Amino acid sequence: MLQKLFIQNYILIKELSIAPDAGMNVITGETGAGKSILLGAIGLLMGARADSKTLYNPGEKCVIEGQFLLKGDQIKDLFLEYDLDYENPCIVRREISVAGKSRSFVNDTPVNLDILDSIVGELMDIHSQHETILLKKHNYQIQQLDSFAQNSNLKIEFQAKYSLFKSAEKQYLNLAQTAKSSAQELDYVSFIFKELDDLNLQNGELEKLEDEQKILENSTEIKEKLALSHSILSGEEYALLTGFQSLYTVFDQLSQFSSEYKTIKEKLASIRIDLKDLSKEVENLAEETETDPGRLQMVQDRLNLIYKLQRKHGIGSFEELEALKNEFGKKLSLIENTDFILGEAEKEMLANKNVMQKAGEELSLSRKNVVAKFEGLALEKLSLLGMPNASFQIRLTETSPNLDGLEKATFYFSANKGLAPKPISDVASGGEFSRLMLVIKYLLAGKKEMPTLIFDEIDSGVSGEVAHNMAELIEEMSNRHQVFTITHLPQMASKGNSHFFVYKDESETRTVSHIRKLSLDERIKEIAKMIGGKIPSESALQSAKELIG
Repeated sequence: MLQKLFIQNYILIKELSIAPDAGMNVITGETGAGKSILLGAIGLLMGARADSKTLYNPGEKCVIEGQFLLKGDQIKDLFLEYDLDYENPCIVRREISVAGKSRSFVNDTPVNLDILDSIVGELMDIHSQHETILLKKHNYQIQQLDSFAQNSNLKIEFQAKYSLFKSAEKQYLNLAQTAKSSAQELDYVSFIFKELDDLNLQNGELEKLEDEQKILENSTEIKEKLALSHSILSGEEYALLTGFQSLYTVFDQLSQFSSEYKTIKEKLASIRIDLKDLSKEVENLAEETETDPGRLQMVQDRLNLIYKLQRKHGIGSFEELEALKNEFGKKLSLIENTDFILGEAEKEMLANKNVMQKAGEELSLSRKNVVAKFEGLALEKLSLLGMPNASFQIRLTETSPNLDGLEKATFYFSANKGLAPKPISDVASGGEFSRLMLVIKYLLAGKKEMPTLIFDEIDSGVSGEVAHNMAELIEEMSNRHQVFTITHLPQMASKGNSHFFVYKDESETRTVSHIRKLSLDERIKEIAKMIGGKIPSESALQSAKELIG
């Protein structure tokens, strides 16, 4: 529900603020006074495009702000989806800068126009030409039928089953396509997999082979240097270990005189052990290092095979080679087990299809059960609105499964006697079409949580009893939902819980539009003017009082 509306610096509006009633709010005023401007400002709040031409004062920004009292889980889910703070009341603001740039906020969090449209679209609903176009779309028509049938739970259940079916169907079709293409590549896939499998590369093997190759290629030089190292450590010419033993003996003798000498002796003892171990290790390495042309050739051949496959497949690591082998292994397995794998996928798809079909049939039955009631109530209300000879039918046609169910709904309409009803997509829009839209809204108003409804001169072209019936219809809707109606009819204006009057002030250098809430006396005078002209007679004033009741 809209609790407050603030508009600043927009076209002919310098600044205005209103606090509407929770029920029926009537807006009246002279032609050109700014009623359509008011709707334009609300349109900006709902995400309509704007530029700097909308500014009353080109040197200041435009601000439109609405304060809404929130109700219902659907709007909570939207806030969660868009990661917005859910605050009640909710403040929605739109700003147009001097340069024409737009900024939008929900509870002071910046949002783009799509999010603004989604949020405010759940809070406000303007009956306009745009919505008349919407009504001509089949998915919108089925949605209206579902709202009347209160199919929310059935539809959610169906859509969940439909999503599972589509997922299983996609899996099956992908497998079928993969199997088909893979079968055509059987020889190639088998060859590549065998090539990679026969390679049998082990983790870390490449690095070890490359190290071994370096050693084998340089075995003579390595053996010479290892022999020299062993000679330095243990040979007669250098006798490093012999000299180190003499050094140890000296400090062994000195250790009896000082703890410091003893510490050095202990360190030398440890080093001596390490040198002995090192000498033995070098000796062993020297003995193990042999020139082996046969082994070198084997290592080079193995490395060449690995390098060749790496170049061939554009990969460089053991992990990548393993991943590629696994990929071709799966393809080969799929080819070899095509019938079984596809059969299992098809079973799952068909099982999900059956479950979806059952849920769809329950949804279809619920729709069929309310069609006659929907048609009858619509015709009853259309008669009250001056179309006693109207025809209205809802025809359900089976379609392939989609998110809306197993059928489409087509609304057929004719306003005149003797004319066969046609799909409303083929019926020109106009006053009669608008009344049909009003009837549909009225029928849905008691069935679901609806946003604030705004009717822009929906009573255009009607009068007398029809105007009275239309006013009563909207008044009844306002008992359950907040309603705004812009009108020129006294019958409609008299039904409002609050009456706002839009007028122009031309006392300054520029025309300014204002809006104010009328008192009871002011309402009587305004409605009397609507009945009898600028200077209403006593009878017009009395008629206004009677209309207001």
